[in-house]
Amino acid sequence: MKRLLLLLCMHIIFCLGYAYSQNTITGHVSDKSDQTPLPNVLIVMKSKTTSSIIRYTQTGTEGEFSMPIKETDYENCLLHLSLLGYKPQTVELKRNISKFKVEMEAAVTQLKEVTVKAQKIREQGDTLIYNVASFKDVQDKTIGDVLQKMPGIDVAKSGEITYNGTAINKFYIEGRDLLEGKYGIATNGISPDDVGSVEIIEDHQPIRVLQGVSLSSQAAVNLRLKEKAKAKWIVNALVAGGISEQPQSGLWMAELFLMRMKQRTQNITLYKSNNIGKNLEKEVNNYTAKENEIADYIQISGLRTPNLEEKRTLFSRSHLFSSSNLWAVKQDWECRAQVNYLNQRNTGQTSALTTYYLPEGDRLITEDQQSVEHNHTLTAQVSIEGNKETFYLQNSLKADIQWNDVELATTGSLANQQHASLPNRKISNNFKLIKRWGNHLITFNSVNQWNTLPQNLTVIRNGTSKQTTDEHSFFSHEQVTYGFHFQGITLSLEGGAKAQFRSLNSQLTGVPDSLGANTQKWTTNYIQLYVTPKLEYKYSRVELILESPIRYYRYLFSHQIKNENDWMASPSLRIKWNISPYLYAILRGQITPKECDLHSLYNGLILTDYRTLTKGMDFYSTSESKSLSTSLNFKQPLLGLFANIMVMRSWNSQDYLSGQEFIGDYILRTYRKTPSRSDTWTVFGTMSYNIDFLKGTAGLNVIFRKNNRTMLSEGIPTNYTQENYNVTGRLNGRIGTVLNWQYRLNYGQNHLKIDDQFQQRLNQWEHALSLTASFGKRWNLQGTGEYYRNEIAKKQFKDMILADGKLSYNLNSRLELSATVSNLFNRKNYAYTIYNDLSSAGYTRMIRGREFFVSIYLKK
Repeated sequence: MKRLLLLLCMHIIFCLGYAYSQNTITGHVSDKSDQTPLPNVLIVMKSKTTSSIIRYTQTGTEGEFSMPIKETDYENCLLHLSLLGYKPQTVELKRNISKFKVEMEAAVTQLKEVTVKAQKIREQGDTLIYNVASFKDVQDKTIGDVLQKMPGIDVAKSGEITYNGTAINKFYIEGRDLLEGKYGIATNGISPDDVGSVEIIEDHQPIRVLQGVSLSSQAAVNLRLKEKAKAKWIVNALVAGGISEQPQSGLWMAELFLMRMKQRTQNITLYKSNNIGKNLEKEVNNYTAKENEIADYIQISGLRTPNLEEKRTLFSRSHLFSSSNLWAVKQDWECRAQVNYLNQRNTGQTSALTTYYLPEGDRLITEDQQSVEHNHTLTAQVSIEGNKETFYLQNSLKADIQWNDVELATTGSLANQQHASLPNRKISNNFKLIKRWGNHLITFNSVNQWNTLPQNLTVIRNGTSKQTTDEHSFFSHEQVTYGFHFQGITLSLEGGAKAQFRSLNSQLTGVPDSLGANTQKWTTNYIQLYVTPKLEYKYSRVELILESPIRYYRYLFSHQIKNENDWMASPSLRIKWNISPYLYAILRGQITPKECDLHSLYNGLILTDYRTLTKGMDFYSTSESKSLSTSLNFKQPLLGLFANIMVMRSWNSQDYLSGQEFIGDYILRTYRKTPSRSDTWTVFGTMSYNIDFLKGTAGLNVIFRKNNRTMLSEGIPTNYTQENYNVTGRLNGRIGTVLNWQYRLNYGQNHLKIDDQFQQRLNQWEHALSLTASFGKRWNLQGTGEYYRNEIAKKQFKDMILADGKLSYNLNSRLELSATVSNLFNRKNYAYTIYNDLSSAGYTRMIRGREFFVSIYLKK
């Protein structure tokens, strides 16, 4: 034992002596073009005279390195850096420099007739890094345009971003969550010239105290800016003006985007205004938040058109102001403030033929509708967040105020005038606290929200009908969780209480008294107590999450329904098997009892639009959903190949049947206390692949859904099946630096079968092609074309071709002039047919006619 202690002491003394006889140099290595850190760079210290290797190391995941150095090395040695796909670099050692910053330049290397280039996609642990320059084309003005061409990443028409089939849970800029879910501000505003790389952080757990403890299956997006775009104001401005043939009017578009990203502060401020059909609403949608809110009873609005791009159908005047700010007040603490104001006025003109398939014969209703919708939305949010390895605190106060006025003038079977005022006011506060000590976790979460909807509808048709609804709700959710983590297992017990106090005052005049009670005051309050045991287990390649919430409800009703007590259990199991680093499978199963639908629980009638009356439930009811799903997820980043498929089967049971029947000119929606069942098949899949020989990517999205349901039609239970298929393929590529192209094919099928009464399938095709040619470094010519073939009735098709053209000239790297012609053939109407529950609707929608405008784009 003494000998062992003596040897140990000698070893320590030797190590200390060796450490004091030498210094340590550190450094950081990055890509010269986009400033992204470079991992796995080989750093070799060589002798100047003999070129022999003295010592070596490699850079870490963030491009950092360190290496011991002796005093004599300064005079006799050099550092040699090398990485496949980059030019080798030599750095001279200097006595007064102990920290190095090295930028490596990408290169094409010839290896036995094999060309090796800097990779489009790199992999660093659980992070994928996309080189923006490898995917950007000359016509791309925002980073959102580039994201759509990156394999594995999909940007929906709504603006929501998914990675390999799953929605992202965070959107960062330089590692900070400035926008808190409203990432459309960034994707539709930041220039791709300012972004070096896009990072996908897989299985991202944003709360540091839960990392390694609570499993996540969602990814996060992080934008890495170029050095030139940091710590200074970035300004993008666009001004455009022109004329339109339908409607005959002037056109304008003005955009100003300001961004400054410093180490401890971030800001994005913008103002946008246009009347060219560009929808600004999706830029301020929150894509990651889970909102608890009450729904509108009055539901009238202008129609949205399936398939067709919004720029073709949206007749609008839109103004948007937004400002987002972040301050890193101290290490791991951030404050955020955001305010958004949207003012949007939409108009539309539509003809519709609606067919109701009834047991005793079909009923047809024709409508020619002109709509004007004016919407104001003001949101403000202030939050503070502390995110440490042992502690997490977040508090967010948010106010959301909307006021929406809708005017509809309808001719046809039931001529009428409608006016609706639909304000919505909401204030909420979310507080979350997590504390970790050792293997123990405790969480406290508090959500409080007040929501009010004082709305009204006036219908002028054979007299005047008026519907008012005054709805108020206060919701509170208080939760405490205790967790314990050991050897890959996390056991937690969550307990809490939810309460909602909700009142509805409704008054309807101008309809026949024989239809039922038209004035009501109704309160529906409930208190929920629950406890949720949860097991999270990770061993080798298997991850398992098992939980089983047990909930107790106490409902307090006014009027006829007696107060209710109810118990519910919701067991769920999720198993993830990481078959290999590039392939995993997930199996999910759950039973989900659903509490009473308070929105449908009232006695009397509510007029939702000029010809639809809803009779509320006058009985207590619940429902239950069971589902089983499996999914397979594959990626091979070096090849740019991503694929996933999910198949889900679900079964639903409920205590009631919904129904519809005609009473005079009104459609009456009803509920009958009769047990009913339904089932659904869902298949969802995506695939994307980087095709080197085309210098582009290919993608495929597939969606299939089949529903089997039962509904009361004129009081008779009627079984029906709805099937929807949608397949979207896309392909893009480049021919040198002269031409780039994009092609999209979309095929959809809509099928409705009603017992033995009716069966029909409708098909829709869409082809879209875009070509952009560059002449020198200044001129660019872009042409786009769309071909639609819609089946509007059995073997009756409506064909339409739309085409646009754009010519742009770059005065310099900062200023671009362009002229654009849209809808070159001046098409003015678009026709399509869709199936709904026991009905079909054929629409002819007015679209924007030929338009011409010129624009100036400035980037500073």
